[in-house]
Amino acid sequence: VGTVVRKNTKKYSMIIDDGTGEIEVYSDALFDIGDLIRVIGRVFKDENMSLCINAEVLQDFSGFDVALYQKVRLMEGKS
Repeated sequence: VGTVVRKNTKKYSMIIDDGTGEIEVYSDALFDIGDLIRVIGRVFKDENMSLCINAEVLQDFSGFDVALYQKVRLMEGKS
């Protein structure tokens, strides 16, 4: 799950940031900058040996409460 921070329409890719780092996602569908999305796909290394994802599933997560999710994850770690 990450926020789209950049798009490259020539390569049909977008860069998403999950708060820990950025990764390039290749897909037939591109979201707008600022959209929160979930990506399911296959990870690979490009010609520069950078990790990328070939997206198989993209989901709009605009209604997802990231702060609540992080709070629950923190609570789960304490049990």
